[in-house]
Amino acid sequence: MSKVATCCSVKVLINLLAQLIAIAKCDDETQWRKAVEIIDRAESCFICNVVLCEIFWVLKGKPYKYSSAEIMRTLELILQSPKFEFENKSVIYQAISLARQGTADFAAYLIGAINHHYKGDRTVTFDRQLKTVKRFEVLK
Repeated sequence: MSKVATCCSVKVLINLLAQLIAIAKCDDETQWRKAVEIIDRAESCFICNVVLCEIFWVLKGKPYKYSSAEIMRTLELILQSPKFEFENKSVIYQAISLARQGTADFAAYLIGAINHHYKGDRTVTFDRQLKTVKRFEVLK
């Protein structure tokens, strides 16, 4: 990873993304303008995996209530942007692919993809929504 000039918080990214997702329900126009300014000025912006999970949760909940499909499309768009850097793009793409096919939370798929990347043969969970997903073992 190259030198990163700015690391973005969830609130900064949410204000930016909410305006960019066509169904814009940006909760604060002033914050949106500041978010755009900060990201425009930065050489690059680092988005860690935890922030990606929080973006999913915030956009899924109130007041946004975006569908998982809309959020996955948005995450893919930011992954393709040269402005943003991530912990591991291929792992995130795997999680997005799994999230599109399944019903569990994006964070669960990201955790599983990370564990697999680090040579874990399975991820043990209590989340029943993962019972048919390879590399997950659901405990009873």
